[in-house]
Amino acid sequence: MRTLYLLIFITLLNHSVFSGTRVAASLYAIHLNATPFTVGLLMALYALLPMLSAVSMGRWIDRIGARVPMLIGSVAIGAGATLPFIWPGMPALYAASVLIGSGFMMYQVAGQHIIGYIGRPEDRPVNFSVSALGFSVSGFVGPMIAGFGIDEIGYIATFATLAAFPLVPIAVLGFDKLRLPQPHAHAAPPVPGRSVTCCS
Repeated sequence: MRTLYLLIFITLLNHSVFSGTRVAASLYAIHLNATPFTVGLLMALYALLPMLSAVSMGRWIDRIGARVPMLIGSVAIGAGATLPFIWPGMPALYAASVLIGSGFMMYQVAGQHIIGYIGRPEDRPVNFSVSALGFSVSGFVGPMIAGFGIDEIGYIATFATLAAFPLVPIAVLGFDKLRLPQPHAHAAPPVPGRSVTCCS
């Protein structure tokens, strides 16, 4: 269970950035006198690349495992949240939307893949329920931090604050502190006399 709770914790941090920057980016764009169309476009960019590449991303994760995609996704989330801090303005918001949305999709597809292999097969309903509770928490925490941060320290500093959150997932994954289960560990053994093929 330690693996499950640590995975949910670092996922909570990344999802807080995803949900928090959606609020911060839209409010900052309005602050920069962006039109409603521009604000809508910014929100849509969070889902553009995930819409186009989620299936191929899942196949890639099946081939190479979850750790590297989760690490790359965490780095992309952190980089996306950092951009408005080092390069304030609308271009940074466009780039941040794409990076954060794509990075979180990569992280999340790999993370959900791993949850399915933690524990025994009969543990999966509980594991996914606990994971959903984690998303409920981060879906609340991220926007709340964005709102309070904008009021207290301003837009740019709020992005910098959110950009610090993925540092923990990056450290946990980069230093191999999360023991990820091997896929198919609970698969039934092949029937003697029958060939087993696997396709990516």
